[in-house]
Amino acid sequence: MKTFTFLLVVLFPFFAAGQPKEAIVNLANKSATEMYGIAKEWFAVSSNPGEIVIQVDDPKEQKIIGSGVKNIIYILQKYPTFIDVNYALSVQFKDGRFKYLLYVNSIKYENGYEMSFEEFKSLTTKEGWDAYRKNAGTKPLFSNKVSSATINDVYSLMNSNFDNMIADLTIHLKSEKEDSNW
Repeated sequence: MKTFTFLLVVLFPFFAAGQPKEAIVNLANKSATEMYGIAKEWFAVSSNPGEIVIQVDDPKEQKIIGSGVKNIIYILQKYPTFIDVNYALSVQFKDGRFKYLLYVNSIKYENGYEMSFEEFKSLTTKEGWDAYRKNAGTKPLFSNKVSSATINDVYSLMNSNFDNMIADLTIHLKSEKEDSNW
């Protein structure tokens, strides 16, 4: 019970955002212990997850949870624009498969403005975009030349970045262990 309470208190801020993206990936002939070790290596050496810190490393449950920031670059009106996506990634392993949960918490723009993932996602619809423009006040984050279609492109790019990150992890987990007799 103490462990559960601790995890709830520590991890709630990471998982308080919208719906997580989750899936179970089958990897035949891979043990949970082997995948767990390979995943720890991936968290340490891969640049794909961006800046990530392991928050929970539980060998008994074969579970790793990390929180991080992924920098995404996109073109807005012919100029590169940068956003930092704050997220948490949980991976848990069982023999022959692993489960991941990806939570996007917030998006921070290069000018320092930060919004929740749900707010950002709402901008991808015309209604959400119109509500944003109406309520943005005198200093809107986006100019009049930006549209919900542009934000939708950024949203798609962000999802693509995270899909690529999970694909990279999966490829890493599928790889054969190198010979340790060197």
